[in-house]
Amino acid sequence: MQNAQLQNAKLESEVLLNQTKAQAEAVDTQLKPAELQASLAASASKYLSDSNNPTAEFERRIKVANLALKEKDIDTKKEIANLQVVAARQK
Repeated sequence: MQNAQLQNAKLESEVLLNQTKAQAEAVDTQLKPAELQASLAASASKYLSDSNNPTAEFERRIKVANLALKEKDIDTKKEIANLQVVAARQK
């Protein structure tokens, strides 16, 4: 009888521990989007505040992003062309 009570108490403590862990994970999950948004805002403004002309720095970053997009577009078109050549050779 006493052994069963001890096992029951142990199971109850494990359940309580698991519930506490689940609650902590739920809180972490709720806070993560705000944490990421704050990190993103800090990253975006990090170099802008250091620059004498934040607008120029922002425009430079836009140009770099546009160049990266163009490069990706060129790579995609190149891959499509390669696939079309392979498909044409198989006919």
